[in-house]
Amino acid sequence: MSLDLSSEAITWTGAEQYCLEVMKRLDIQRRSEEFCDVILNVGCGIHQARLKAHRNVLSAASPFFYNALNSDMKEKEEGVISLEETSKTIMDGVLKYMYTGYVDVSAENVPELFAQANYFILPSLTYFLSNFIIQTLSLSNCVKAYYLACKYQCERLMKETRGFILSNFVAVAKTEDFLNLSCEQVEEWISSDEVVVDVEEKVFEVVLRWAERDESRKQNDFRDLFRHLRCGYVSRDYLFEVLLPHPLVRENSGCLSSVFNAMKSALDGTEECLFLQAPRQCLKSHEGTVVACRENRALCYLPPTQKWFELPKMNSSFRYPEQTEHAIGVCHGRLYIIGRTTTRGYGSTSCVAERYEPSLNKWFQVNPPANVASFFAVATLQGFIYILGGKDSQNTSRDSVQKYNPDTNMWQEVLPLSSPRAKVCAIADGS
Repeated sequence: MSLDLSSEAITWTGAEQYCLEVMKRLDIQRRSEEFCDVILNVGCGIHQARLKAHRNVLSAASPFFYNALNSDMKEKEEGVISLEETSKTIMDGVLKYMYTGYVDVSAENVPELFAQANYFILPSLTYFLSNFIIQTLSLSNCVKAYYLACKYQCERLMKETRGFILSNFVAVAKTEDFLNLSCEQVEEWISSDEVVVDVEEKVFEVVLRWAERDESRKQNDFRDLFRHLRCGYVSRDYLFEVLLPHPLVRENSGCLSSVFNAMKSALDGTEECLFLQAPRQCLKSHEGTVVACRENRALCYLPPTQKWFELPKMNSSFRYPEQTEHAIGVCHGRLYIIGRTTTRGYGSTSCVAERYEPSLNKWFQVNPPANVASFFAVATLQGFIYILGGKDSQNTSRDSVQKYNPDTNMWQEVLPLSSPRAKVCAIADGS
């Protein structure tokens, strides 16, 4: 040994450093089997090994050892504890932690160390291991880490890994670990309001990819998972072009019924599906907010916070030195700015439209209407945006109505108003 414990005194004066030095020396004694009074028989068969330790250290560090060494059982009398389910390498790591508060951790040994931390009732080791897992969390290990945390009821690690999976759900769902989950486990994820997707269609793709991994899943599990797809929030085009003709959907009456109900809702505006299922948190519109726009800036007021928040700047539309006239509409949880700009000094007028995506916190230019008058009105009804009336360049009121379909990004002229109108407000009640 490089340190003669019998001849050299501890010189540290700080309490923390003193304690660290004492435990360090005790660990040296353990490894050199000095003054040890407990024998740990670990493993079995050809893998059996014997480790020695100090009764007082084990009892102070672990309730498991305290009870084992203070009971009326033979362990107390003989000072021998049998741990056949624990390997020598892992037990040596556990002992090192109990003596020093540190252990070498890797992706390979962390699951077994976690199990032993639970078995020996070492919450500080569990916390130590949780830190390692959280710091190394990735797409490739997050699923195993989550179910490891569930197995040993580690709330902190469960929260961190669950949040990571939900936030990166589409990418995680492509990993081998996710594709190997049971139907019940996949159902837990896709039924959650907290999964983050940019559109509901992504959830169907996750279900389909998982089901196609195994032929038996198509027959037995697809229906159970499909019922968690919120068809009322799938786009019309996807309903008609992807879901309806898909063989797995058409082969199951329950799946087909869900699609038909959503299609009916999309066509007649009854919104039956929307009452049966709420949108996921990431796809909810910001209900009860106030939006104010000027030039290329937009402010959003959230009543619960009693604060105004500035949204990202819009694109080139509505900027000075243009003279702008625009209106705001909300459709499918997205904010639309529609209007026209007139360049000062040139008299040229162009129609403009932009869409704000709350989940991405970003503006996108969309197809503008063919012609927008001044003093027009905007309303949203049954998933479509309408522009009504206004005044043309001759200051004459108009009766025209244009309809915008967000799914196709197209405008079309529809039946005009009963009479020309301008400087009006349009409100839709959904009926």
